[in-house]
Amino acid sequence: MKKSDEEIIEKVLAFQNKNWHKRALKLLHELESNEKTISIVYGLMGSSYYQIGDFKNSAKYFKKCLRLKPASELASLGLFHSLIEIEKYKDAFKEMKRYLSNNKPKMYKILIKELKETSAFNKYYP
Repeated sequence: MKKSDEEIIEKVLAFQNKNWHKRALKLLHELESNEKTISIVYGLMGSSYYQIGDFKNSAKYFKKCLRLKPASELASLGLFHSLIEIEKYKDAFKEMKRYLSNNKPKMYKILIKELKETSAFNKYYP
């Protein structure tokens, strides 16, 4: 990553910390146009879209992040929650299964413990 890209990422993180997600997205879209977009750009885009309630785009960018870095638990969880928000439950649990079949979960353990109390867990994750 170039120094200028690193500086943009730092600005993006500062904007996200201030809940200025639309400003962060503007900068991230500039980075996305770079042919060597890295997974963190897509992950940050997914996060900002999630925070402004655009769950369809959030899911889109978390998927892009996971194509580049399939072992990212944060991106997987972001995708899971985005899909739940747009009521794509089967796809959400499919992503959970994909992640768990190939990786050692840390944060998913907490989520699974909470989900086991719901009927949705048994329906979509038998």
